[in-house]
Amino acid sequence: MTKFAAPVLRDGHVCRPRLVERLAAGARGTLTLVSGAAGTGKTALLAEWGATVTSPVAWLSTDGGDADPARWLRAVAAALRRADPAFGVGLERLLDAPASPADALRAAVLHAVSAIADETVLVVDDLQLAPTLGSELEQVLAVAPPAFHLVLVTRADPPIPLGRLRASGALTEIRTEELRFTEEEAQAFFSASLLEGVASARWRDLYHRCEGWIAGMHLAAASVRQAPDPAAAIAAVTRSTGAIGDYLVEEVIDRQPPDMRAFLEATSIVDRVCPSLCDAITGGEDAGDRLLAMQRENLFLLAIDREQREFRYHHLLAEALRRRLGTWPAADRSRLHQRASVWYEEHGDQLGAFRHAAEAGDVDRAGRLLEAGGRPLYVRGMVAVAREWLSSLPESAFVGRPTLRVAHAMVLVVSGAPPEQVTPVLRRAAAEVDLEPDGPGTGDMRGQLAAIRAMLAIPRGDGAAVVSAAREALERLDARNAPVRLSAQWALGHGLQLVGDGAAARTAFGAVIRTAREEGNLLMEIAAATTLGQLAESDAQGERARFHFLRAVELAGDPPLPFACEAYLGLARLALANGDPEAAVRRAEEAGRLGERIANVDTPARAAVVAARGHLTAGNPDRAEASLEVAEELLRRRGFPDVLPEVAAVRVAVYRSQGRMTAARSLAAEFDIADVEGGAAAAAPAEPLSPRELEVLTLISQGLSNREICDRLFLALDTVKGHNRRIFEKLGVRRRTEAVARARELGVV
Repeated sequence: MTKFAAPVLRDGHVCRPRLVERLAAGARGTLTLVSGAAGTGKTALLAEWGATVTSPVAWLSTDGGDADPARWLRAVAAALRRADPAFGVGLERLLDAPASPADALRAAVLHAVSAIADETVLVVDDLQLAPTLGSELEQVLAVAPPAFHLVLVTRADPPIPLGRLRASGALTEIRTEELRFTEEEAQAFFSASLLEGVASARWRDLYHRCEGWIAGMHLAAASVRQAPDPAAAIAAVTRSTGAIGDYLVEEVIDRQPPDMRAFLEATSIVDRVCPSLCDAITGGEDAGDRLLAMQRENLFLLAIDREQREFRYHHLLAEALRRRLGTWPAADRSRLHQRASVWYEEHGDQLGAFRHAAEAGDVDRAGRLLEAGGRPLYVRGMVAVAREWLSSLPESAFVGRPTLRVAHAMVLVVSGAPPEQVTPVLRRAAAEVDLEPDGPGTGDMRGQLAAIRAMLAIPRGDGAAVVSAAREALERLDARNAPVRLSAQWALGHGLQLVGDGAAARTAFGAVIRTAREEGNLLMEIAAATTLGQLAESDAQGERARFHFLRAVELAGDPPLPFACEAYLGLARLALANGDPEAAVRRAEEAGRLGERIANVDTPARAAVVAARGHLTAGNPDRAEASLEVAEELLRRRGFPDVLPEVAAVRVAVYRSQGRMTAARSLAAEFDIADVEGGAAAAAPAEPLSPRELEVLTLISQGLSNREICDRLFLALDTVKGHNRRIFEKLGVRRRTEAVARARELGVV
């Protein structure tokens, strides 16, 4: 939990009211950037300021693992919830579910941030350790409400549009030059830090040599305190040439006894230290005493919890120690990482254990930790870490390790790699698995490979291939391999939809819901309930569709998670088909608001079209036109040109209801929409419905399923489905409920 703990001020901290006031003023804006070189006192300044803030302040210390978007988003949510337990109420199941993908977490966390109503500050320290977070930060800033303030503490400016924020007055900046100690602050520091009599004599020499650099003055003070002749040490510092930081760090390290230097260099492999971890790495039993001695000597050991049980080395010291560690024999460095990996595994930190096993070059151990006993790291929000490691391995590392081959293929497909990148890895994995003797492990690997094939077939729209591969996966996968089984169940349902077997698809998605509930995978449960609603809707089973959509909405909570947008849109369509345009507009507008929180979906635009239909049905063509303008603006931003004909069809109806017949005919011609003279609220189909199609459409409007229509009209199921497709094409719709609504607009049923 120290990742979320507020920094602790060191003894002898020099108060800096001028900068604290700047931070207080900046917290009234959107973003405060504290950007400066290592050792300029950024974290200490934030700790001093944080102690003065009365509103909730969330602290997040970034580390290298936060480069993985899913891990970062979980960390942001955890930090905000520690500061304010009311943050993101209803997100628990999504955040706690290990398999929630980054896109889902992003939409949920951004939605929760946008709803913050009380003054809240999020401080992100050491941002330079995860330099790829620019896009994530931009999206947080894009939804930030007036009550939310973001403070970034970093050595290097993040890749976000600082110029635009600066021009709008939303940015407060404190940089290296402002962070330097003034003479007055330096005098206060040296008076408290140096031996009696030294401060008054030579502190200005040290101050000017360090140019106000806070870490330099700390190092200089440590060097002088440890010297047998303080005055001579000050003279040596002031006469030194080259980089003062390198000189002082080396001076401080070199003044340590050999065993202490070895201890420091060995334990520099970890970001945070505590006695038991240090003892595990070094094989000693005195780490607690050594860390206490460092605290007493002020040797750049920073407490990161108020109980002072966990620490980190100052970045300058840590970097110097790691440079020295690089001169150790490779075998010795590997042994240190192995020991760290064991300690992290014993303490339940699977990611830490994996990362140090990878650093040790222990491929077998890292591979085992990656798989994590059937709950792999790559389905627990750590896809980027897994992909980076697997992609870094030489080809020789995979030879004779089929499990690693399969994991590589799975990581690639889970992370969204293009098929041409996944397929060669998949082939090599399959070839190696075929060489393995049959056994439970082999069967599970073959099941994973089949699940990957099913997922790759979905974008191609090859329903038969999806169904075949998904069924093979479910037959072969180990019952304990729940994450992959869930993916295979979902793929099976999707494939059955593609081949038109609605009944079997419903059964498959029912299995998805059961497994998702057992696994705590809220996102998948919402998606499956929504899909069941859409299947029932396509069969004109309105009440059943409503039941499933409402279940998805219930699962999404209040305020709802963004992933309920399609369920709200389904309820809007049902309301429109049932003659309740006001309810249709309300549901559609909610679907649009939620869909806006999810990148790269067409839901907001389609929701605006349904809202426009509702307004038009209620006799409000002007409001319908406004909704269509919203849809068009969304399509300009997001693409999805296939939605444009839907927009155009409703706009033609709007024009006609307004008496703008020339505009209606022109737009109808542009989009090949048949226009009809007269006062009907909607354009007639380009090709008339046949008598049999009208008969089928009438039965659809009465709520009969495809199978019931077969029995009523003595037709084969495929024949009824063919009639459905032609009806939908002629009416310009995609679902049964839309067909019924359109037919009623035209007065056909």
